[in-house]
Amino acid sequence: GIGVWSCLALMTISAISGAYTDLSFTRSGYLWQIGNCLFTASYSIYLRLVMDRVQFFTGKKLSESTMVLLNNGMSIPCLLLLAHMCGETTKIYEPLQHATITDLGFQAAAIVSSFTGLALSYSSIWFLSSSTPTTYSIVGSLNKIPIALLGIIIFSAPTTWANMISISIGLFAGIVFVKAKAS
Repeated sequence: GIGVWSCLALMTISAISGAYTDLSFTRSGYLWQIGNCLFTASYSIYLRLVMDRVQFFTGKKLSESTMVLLNNGMSIPCLLLLAHMCGETTKIYEPLQHATITDLGFQAAAIVSSFTGLALSYSSIWFLSSSTPTTYSIVGSLNKIPIALLGIIIFSAPTTWANMISISIGLFAGIVFVKAKAS
């Protein structure tokens, strides 16, 4: 309804004013961000379509665990190809890298990172299966606002009033979205 469109408009205003007041603006940084947004939105819509199509053809819904397994399993060939193209696969056999890989601290960090990634993947699939792609994308965008505030606080990033107003507009967009979805 009108509330979701209002939220989208406020988020757009917040993003444009945030970019305009960004003290460290770079064209390449924003191009990467736009690409990230486009691919993330496309992925969530495609994944939702696949989930609905599987349910239509099989008559039953895939479990979140199955979706996580399929999603992560299908990403392995892409990651291996990318690692090979960037020369990462040959580095494994270098003595310094071998010493790092066998280090207990590295292994512990890799295991924690793997379980964190699995938890994030599972929660994303669960949330997408419980909502619409639009809701998924908007919530994904809104979570950047607390991250921006934490970045300003933790790293003592220089800010202006205009920049803080753009973040406030984004927070207000979140409130509008919650109200719109609650009614």
